[in-house]
Amino acid sequence: MPRFATANCRKKLVKARLRDCIFAFAALVGISSGSTQAAERVFVAGGSGRSGIEIVRVLAKSGYIVMASTRDAKRARERFGSDITWVEVDLLDPLAAREAVRGADIVVSALRAR
Repeated sequence: MPRFATANCRKKLVKARLRDCIFAFAALVGISSGSTQAAERVFVAGGSGRSGIEIVRVLAKSGYIVMASTRDAKRARERFGSDITWVEVDLLDPLAAREAVRGADIVVSALRAR
């Protein structure tokens, strides 16, 4: 098997496992398609990272209002769309982090999640 095919298969497997983990997490906290009576707000810390963007996509498809942190909001909007509220915030600053999650019903951390 060519090397690129092996790497591609690994990426697909990792992505499939990641989606399984996201759905398992969602089931644990009661997030599922159509489970919201009113649109709930979810803040995803690290929303533009590898794991974070998958979490953001699952939540958005499930009808949640998604706010996600990123280092560069303009770049995140260009790459992933503007239907997500992208927030530039230094999450190491407690006051900035508190302000960023204000109004969120659920907070999910995808920081350094691999």
